[in-house]
Amino acid sequence: MPEIDFQEIQTKCTQLESLYSARNTLYDEYEKMHLMTPTETVDGVDSLTLSPKARNATTGAKHLMTATAPKFSVPFDKSDLDAQTASDGIEKFAAALWEAAGKVRQQPMEVDCAEASSVFGELVIAVDLVDDLIEAAKGGSASRLAQLEYAKSRCPVVFTVYDPRTCYPEYDGLVGLSSMYRVVKTKAGEILDLWGTLAEDAGLNPTQRNTDVEYCDYWDWDIHVAWIKGKGSPLSMEPHGKGIIPISAYITDGSRIWERPEQQRQALLYGYLKSGWWKRQNLLYTVMVENVRKMGLNATFKHLMADAGDTDLVIDGSMLGGVVHYRGQLGPLEKNLIDPSVIELNQLADAIAEETTIYRQALGGIVTGSNTAFSTVSLLNQAGRLPLTTIQAMTAQAIGRAMEIALKLMKAKGGGKTTSSSGVFDLKAADIPDGVIIECNVDVSLPQDERQNAMVAQQVTAGDTPLASKRWAREKILNIGQSADMEKEIWQEKYASLSAQMMFQQRMQQIQQPPQPQPGMGQPGLPPGQGMPPEMMPPQQGMPQEQGLPPEMQGMPPELLAQMQGAPGNGLPAMPMTGPIDQQGGPGMPPEMGGF
Repeated sequence: MPEIDFQEIQTKCTQLESLYSARNTLYDEYEKMHLMTPTETVDGVDSLTLSPKARNATTGAKHLMTATAPKFSVPFDKSDLDAQTASDGIEKFAAALWEAAGKVRQQPMEVDCAEASSVFGELVIAVDLVDDLIEAAKGGSASRLAQLEYAKSRCPVVFTVYDPRTCYPEYDGLVGLSSMYRVVKTKAGEILDLWGTLAEDAGLNPTQRNTDVEYCDYWDWDIHVAWIKGKGSPLSMEPHGKGIIPISAYITDGSRIWERPEQQRQALLYGYLKSGWWKRQNLLYTVMVENVRKMGLNATFKHLMADAGDTDLVIDGSMLGGVVHYRGQLGPLEKNLIDPSVIELNQLADAIAEETTIYRQALGGIVTGSNTAFSTVSLLNQAGRLPLTTIQAMTAQAIGRAMEIALKLMKAKGGGKTTSSSGVFDLKAADIPDGVIIECNVDVSLPQDERQNAMVAQQVTAGDTPLASKRWAREKILNIGQSADMEKEIWQEKYASLSAQMMFQQRMQQIQQPPQPQPGMGQPGLPPGQGMPPEMMPPQQGMPQEQGLPPEMQGMPPELLAQMQGAPGNGLPAMPMTGPIDQQGGPGMPPEMGGF
């Protein structure tokens, strides 16, 4: 294996920094627009009145894309039941891992992903095995090690969303990302916690943790090099053996058909910034506010003197209503606080801001008359999100790629376990196929979408000749990841409902029937089975099993029908119930009937 040339790596990274300098200048402008930072001053004005149009667009896009958590799916051979089972297991684990990583970080991962994509048009997600972080931090802060041990108990992998301005990716036409260089200004204490004794060996003083340093990190498909600018020796420089760059880097809005990096990244605010309208609108807002402040609060009368020497003007307030004594003419001051041309120009700026970013109806704004039908407004909400289509799709790909990297790293380490609100999930290395493909869906969602999607799903699956299967409708339209689990849950609810109905009928019959005569009393007993509803009669011998079931239970999946053997004489499946046990020895009542 050829020796790694540290100087050559540093030279390459310096060239990448120079190549991306114009991109970072553009990103700094995006930051000012999103954080509403003044970019210029006006004589005689203490502070500018800034337009919130840019921030409304970026935060609105983020809110839409984080309305629901990302949904993960794994393509599989539909004719292979084992493949479907494996696919469902990986999907559940991926969703749990993404949730657990966000809880460990104390902020959902998709929030930072959506913000980076909306503001900068670029998303960079680093993937780290917690075991690797623990190994690197040995000998350092005990608090840091305890923190990492806690993270390991919740998830084997952590994700980090980088500020794109700190990242300098190198792409080629074959495999996309060929190398990644990152440089970030941070405190020495952060590097000491991250690298432990290796940071001290590189020249950092553990007693000076607040010292500012520049941390550099380089990855390609073979080697990993980490160092501190100005220090002679690297923190780490060796082949990483991962078989992949553990970083997902995507341009979420733009295209690499352009030559220069600043042209390739055309974020949501690109047109609004390049046109100059954001700065112009800041000036327009400032002019309108300052005119109202200076002129609107001044005198409200004008006095036209009869001659140059006439200054006789007395306002007597001692009488009710006041008396004005004057020579010449006195009348109201005709104020034109805001020139109509300024208002027209500001309206034009508003329209351009909307056309170059995101339409207001997508964020709940009403742009139509009060008599507009709801269906029209709903369609406008859908159409207003068209500017987010590319950002949405590319953000989903970046997250899916990060999850693929996580599973590949886990497979090399023997699998892993994660804990989320859905339970504990354990994924073995053998359960992860080589080259596993993870598809992700970042849904741009509004509340009315759920109703519309449900109607569409019902339409495409209705009738004797449906257009699509229920599984397809659930996954593609309703964003339900595991269709088989949902099918089972539906049947379980049907069983609980029917069981409650039959339990109720049994109790009512016990109340209404007279007491059975005791033997020897001379009164004949009731014939066996009298008063029992047909649906409660056990199936006769030789009849098909479904023929003895109530109509609601016919068509139940075979795995649930198999549980009917041994039912307590009522023709119902012997499924475990969560409610209280019937005192007569019958099946337990469902939870919703617990108070009966």
